[in-house]
Amino acid sequence: MRSISLVMLFTTLSSLAVPAAHAHAATLNSKLTGDYTVSATRICAQTQAGFTPQLQALSPVAEQTTIVETTDSFDGMGHLTIKGRTLTMNSTGTAAGAFPMSESEFTCTGTYAVKANGDYSQQATCTGTVLSGGSAGQSFVNATSSGGRMNGKFLIIRDTNPSAETITFSTSGTFTRLCGRSGLAIKVE
Repeated sequence: MRSISLVMLFTTLSSLAVPAAHAHAATLNSKLTGDYTVSATRICAQTQAGFTPQLQALSPVAEQTTIVETTDSFDGMGHLTIKGRTLTMNSTGTAAGAFPMSESEFTCTGTYAVKANGDYSQQATCTGTVLSGGSAGQSFVNATSSGGRMNGKFLIIRDTNPSAETITFSTSGTFTRLCGRSGLAIKVE
């Protein structure tokens, strides 16, 4: 009889805690709302076969440095939309006739979460088109994740953990990237 009472008490307390946890997360997400103009730099190692858990490449690697300019819109409830452009330098495209630079436009939808200390994380799926370079005209789908810290009307973008991303191009296949980011976002008034 006693064990049944403890189970009932635990079940009752657990059901009360879940809505409270969701309400707390929603309150934290409401601290990040509005449109932000973002300027960031991203460095990536890209390979078709992926990486081991120790970050060893399983096929040849293309090194990329990208300037990213976006408008990120946070709804205060954990949903995110992004519209932006990139300029990417491929360090392996150095031979005569190569295309060392490319430009892209993209849009993304995703989610974000704010922690009590002001850190935030976001995950998004982006679709876009390569505008110039050797892959001009290809469309792509990219799954990304990043994060940073809120500081008044600024977001400090920092991601020094090599986060794995996938990108699929319409004609050249799927690649895995390990990327890091650094940048700043300013809230649009």
